[in-house]
Amino acid sequence: YLFLLLLLTTSLFARSNYRGYSGAPGTNGTCATTCHGQDNGTVQISGFPESYVPDSTYLITIQAVSGASINNFNGSIRVGTGSTNAGTISGGTNPATHHVAGETNGIHLSANNRTSGTFSWHAPAAGIGSVTLYIGAFQGTNDNSGQNTSLDITASELVNETPPGLATN
Repeated sequence: YLFLLLLLTTSLFARSNYRGYSGAPGTNGTCATTCHGQDNGTVQISGFPESYVPDSTYLITIQAVSGASINNFNGSIRVGTGSTNAGTISGGTNPATHHVAGETNGIHLSANNRTSGTFSWHAPAAGIGSVTLYIGAFQGTNDNSGQNTSLDITASELVNETPPGLATN
């Protein structure tokens, strides 16, 4: 009886649709990368810039390069390495947004087991500085099998310097 209760409790807390576990500061943790599977996942991100233009929108792609499909992922973008949101995330193909305690502008898969997806990020206004994209992704069929990926990708703010004035005598 105790074993069955423990198994049921573990299954409830280890759901692949759990929200808010991107690994960003102030979130519930990094469930996709600490509770499930093994390291060496093959999930990659493209479209997140090395340097962002303030108030611009970027299309970001998450993709499983090899191995199993992505069972689920959680993501958020924060100012520097802090817990403040950086810009606004919106859903796209397969991902959808979520709003939970500690991750009020997060992104996750809208349905489990997808090989890729896209979402949009509208960068913050000028003067914010560096931002970090946090992704925790799990490729597997149950709580303990499959690979996981943890990504922290930083983008600096592209500062558009004003050209010097015209030369005068």
